Order: sequence, then structure tokens, then C-alpha cells
Amino acid sequence: MAWISAAYPPQALLDLVAAVNRLQEAHGLQPDDRPYQPHLTIARKVVKNLGEFTFAPIAWPVSSFSLVQSRTLPSGAEYEVIATWPFS
Repeated sequence: MAWISAAYPPQALLDLVAAVNRLQEAHGLQPDDRPYQPHLTIARKVVKNLGEFTFAPIAWPVSSFSLVQSRTLPSGAEYEVIATWPFS
């Protein structure tokens, strides 16, 4: 897989992840115990190691976030938006 990630994720995003994890626990769900790594997948099934590289920061304003279910199928990944919440 080829992906890009923020070297320093915004604190507001990390706070949101912590709040979502607390809500999961409060409702009897087990949050993912892997360290949170925000990223953008560029390509799947990459067979050659592309190495690491750096590039200029990308400004990506966000006005809402969504709960998305992903399914990995033989034909590829399939995503379904379950719900969306605006930021105020």
C-alpha cells in the first residue's frame, strides 16, 4: 500500500480521536488499540517499495466528519457512509 501521513497531526484531530475512543468504551465497544496514524491511501496492492519522501504541507480544511464502514472484497475496497456530523 502507498500512503501519505502528517508528520505532526493537529492536536484537535488527536483530541477528537480520544473523544471517540471514550464514547466507544462508554457504550461497551473496544476501541482500536493501535496507535492512531491519520493517513491518506494513495494506492493499494503496490508491489514495489516506493521509499519515504517529504513534500510541502497540504492545507485540507474540514467542516465535518463521517463514520464509514469499509469492506475489502475480491474486486477491491468498498466504502459506505453510515453517518456524518458537522463541526460547529
